Amino acid sequence: MRSLPALLIAALLAVSFAPAARAADVWTEPYPGVRYLHRSTAEPKEIHALVVDLTRPGLRLRATRRSEKGQTVSAFASAVGAAAAINADFFDGSQNPIGLAIGEGERWQDDRRDWFALTCSVDNDCALETTAGLVGDGAHTAVSGKNVLVAPGFVFSAADDSACGDFCTVAHPRTAVGLSADGTSLILVVVEGRQTPILGMRLSQLARLMVELGAARAVNLDGGGSSAMVVGGARVSGRPSNEPAERRVANHLAILIDDDAVTTGRLVGFVREGRIDAADRPVASATVTLDSGEQATTDARGFYEFTAAPAGPVRITATKDGFSPATIDRDVARGTTTWGSVALQREETPPADDPTDPPVDDPTDPPVDDPTDPPVDDPTDPPVDDPTDPPVDDPTDPPVDDPTDPPVDEATDPGAGDDGEPLPASVSGGCAAVDAAPGPGLLVALVVDLVLRRRRRRATLS
Repeated sequence: MRSLPALLIAALLAVSFAPAARAADVWTEPYPGVRYLHRSTAEPKEIHALVVDLTRPGLRLRATRRSEKGQTVSAFASAVGAAAAINADFFDGSQNPIGLAIGEGERWQDDRRDWFALTCSVDNDCALETTAGLVGDGAHTAVSGKNVLVAPGFVFSAADDSACGDFCTVAHPRTAVGLSADGTSLILVVVEGRQTPILGMRLSQLARLMVELGAARAVNLDGGGSSAMVVGGARVSGRPSNEPAERRVANHLAILIDDDAVTTGRLVGFVREGRIDAADRPVASATVTLDSGEQATTDARGFYEFTAAPAGPVRITATKDGFSPATIDRDVARGTTTWGSVALQREETPPADDPTDPPVDDPTDPPVDDPTDPPVDDPTDPPVDDPTDPPVDDPTDPPVDDPTDPPVDEATDPGAGDDGEPLPASVSGGCAAVDAAPGPGLLVALVVDLVLRRRRRRATLS
């Protein structure tokens, strides 16, 4: 078991003995699963409370054996290595408990039918037996008291104070123990008194305090000069003026922490915009995720908390809409608090399009034809005739007569070809061959001659 650092012990003692004029609650977590409250009120009241998570790995309860009776709370806490301890049962002049007492499984004092017991198994399965005489056989730890403060449907009231006389109506130092409704939280309370002007509480006030701290069942333990609380090896509660030395008591209830069994630590931090030290720019409702899968959401201060983060290296990721995700790495210390604050940067929003801006061409877009552009010839298209172009003669076309050419009188033709050469004479000579059918050679010659003459005449005219 570890002791609190000397500075923390000194701070707790300073708070305990400071003037009663201070106010407000101060919560600390001296051990994993153990939360400590010191409250000062203006009445004045000095209140010390422990809220213990009974499900915490490595945490167990320890009460006094017969051989250990008659020690002060401080001495017992030191002897067993307790993280915290309080006094327990009322006792007689021989320092024997009045009521059930079980320490480390040793049942060394029987219960009384008008007394009420807190009983717990070795696995911290606890019950507050508000019906006397019905304690089971499986109890490993037990302490007892009288006057039920809180039970289902019942809270000790001012009318109940009046019914039990000065013990209830007069303010005294008080010690009480309670359980949450689900049995997972143990509440231990010590109220200082008999230190003018710090007088203590009436029993009905103590009952209301236990309800406020989350007790669904609670019982009053021994009080007065016996009331004492030790946290981290130091007594945090003040002593009555008439009894400054700590009193020896019959038995005790202690909280032990087995460091080797602790596998988690507390991981906390802030999520802020821009920088982790920008306290004026908290990011509320951000999601904080550990690589082990656990998630938490930041509060209005940007604060997040994992009360049981896996010990060892852990990756922390913070996300929120409108911000770029951010990740940091931390090494969570076992059994203590590790800080891991994260800074988020706002995502840059692209500017909105201005409808008055000219369009910007995307080089990957296909070209768009402008109807005002002249057509562009595609070399693969067939040619298209322009009716305004002059005709182009195709040397393979047959000749075409031009109606503007002067007629050719073949009868008056001097008989010479267009090239000035005389026409070939009849092979028969003279008119004797007129009735004869012209031979094929002559017809070909005439056609060729006619074609040549027409082309020359056309060329001359043009």
